[in-house]
Amino acid sequence: MIDYNQLFSDAARYLQVYDTDLILSWTQAEYQSFIRGAQHRQADELDRMAMMAMFNRYGQNAKHPKKKRMFDAEKAHWRIDKELGNWKESRTVSMPKDMYKKFKAGLNKSIGTFAKKGG
Repeated sequence: MIDYNQLFSDAARYLQVYDTDLILSWTQAEYQSFIRGAQHRQADELDRMAMMAMFNRYGQNAKHPKKKRMFDAEKAHWRIDKELGNWKESRTVSMPKDMYKKFKAGLNKSIGTFAKKGG
């Protein structure tokens, strides 16, 4: 049984659609897809808010904050043009690769040692 009040309230809440004729013209699959898309949009908005909070914290606490360490727009546009797909991860890494490799090797070594002693 269809609860029209719930149908209309969800369409208004998630989709900002208030035209009852338009809402009733959708199939059930279309309606569910629209609602799912709206929920994904809300999840994306929360993700953006969390990212902005992290950027804000970095900007306030870093000794020498740099915009490219948070997000490199030029690199992102280049990746979009090249259709690489990982454009959201465009930033300048603050640690050189050789230092990172040494750090990671030392970390793996200590984790391996810790696992052996504790087991």
